[in-house]
Amino acid sequence: MSEKGFVSQEATVEVAKWMDLKFEFKNKLLEKVDYSLFYFTLNTLDNQFGELIPDPYKTNIRNIIDAIILTNDLVLVEDKITELMVIAIKVPWLDDSKERMLFSSLINFIISLIIYIVEAKKVAGEIH
Repeated sequence: MSEKGFVSQEATVEVAKWMDLKFEFKNKLLEKVDYSLFYFTLNTLDNQFGELIPDPYKTNIRNIIDAIILTNDLVLVEDKITELMVIAIKVPWLDDSKERMLFSSLINFIISLIIYIVEAKKVAGEIH
């Protein structure tokens, strides 16, 4: 299927695989075809609604999603989100390089905060 949306085929496959592992159906036939159903549904929704997002935003969103799902590389994720923010947000008194530093610091702070909260919840036994 074509990539009209903002999720690459590789990321769609990985999410469908994850969903296939997480959802188990009692009906044996449904269990055998659930991966295909998940993949088809994700791809159809993405292509239907993702094409409404114009470039360069769509390409940047695809790059962010790929970095999250396919690489688990937080530095790459931070960089891709920063790129999108520089394109999408204009701070009048800053040039692009200073905007990049500002947004990168903000994203780094948010990611660090999320990691801290998740780790604290793991230690407290709230997350397995």
